[in-house]
Amino acid sequence: MARIRGVTETDRATLAGQVAAVLDRDPQAVASLRASLSGRRDAASAILSFELAARLQQEIEAIDWVTAEQKVTSPDRPDHDVCGWSDGILVSFAFHKGHLGDWTQRHCDAQDAASHVARTPALWTAFANRTAALAARLTASGS
Repeated sequence: MARIRGVTETDRATLAGQVAAVLDRDPQAVASLRASLSGRRDAASAILSFELAARLQQEIEAIDWVTAEQKVTSPDRPDHDVCGWSDGILVSFAFHKGHLGDWTQRHCDAQDAASHVARTPALWTAFANRTAALAARLTASGS
């Protein structure tokens, strides 16, 4: 496949370095890759190649997902719980030695949820609130 696309043996080290930089979340490498994919997507759209443009958009979204801030594990963090509440649903994530060990969701009124939510580290508040809101919406829709 590389040969068909014009990639030679001498390109290997450069490409491997670029991939490693993106996976390391280097801002310049990620921005460069996003710009390249966006340019290819826009060019595909301009010639009405919408299927290709859609695949390139999916690749952009995949890059965004892969390079998003990672919060599931952190070996330097102590044991803690992360809790969020929304519309009667409390979600809880239990971390042990920096790793996600368990998560639950249950019906809970605001007063009972308050003490759990208050112990959530500030770094996790937005995540916990988004997760609780999603859980509440899914519960309300019967999903």
